Amino acid sequence: MSSSVHTEWEVRRLGSDYGHELAAALLLASSRGNADRVLKRQMAQIVLREIDAAVRKLKDASFPADLTALYERAARAGVRDELLKSRVVAAGLQRHAA
Repeated sequence: MSSSVHTEWEVRRLGSDYGHELAAALLLASSRGNADRVLKRQMAQIVLREIDAAVRKLKDASFPADLTALYERAARAGVRDELLKSRVVAAGLQRHAA
């Protein structure tokens, strides 16, 4: 990612998309089999480490600090949004089934 090519909006979108992708992978993995609480916590830690690794790559590439921070916030927000969305959908399905 080159800072001269990406606007703040694009960096925010890229971070958010990455966060959504990581959360979707987390949800998929945790829905397979009987994922217990410890396993889910471990998978969540993997997601956070993936975001940290992406941020580290940006820093190592001398990406501007303000855009790097924006990317990190957007990625974490993307994860949070996707997880909240899945909970809302699950709650709606439970209500509908009742």
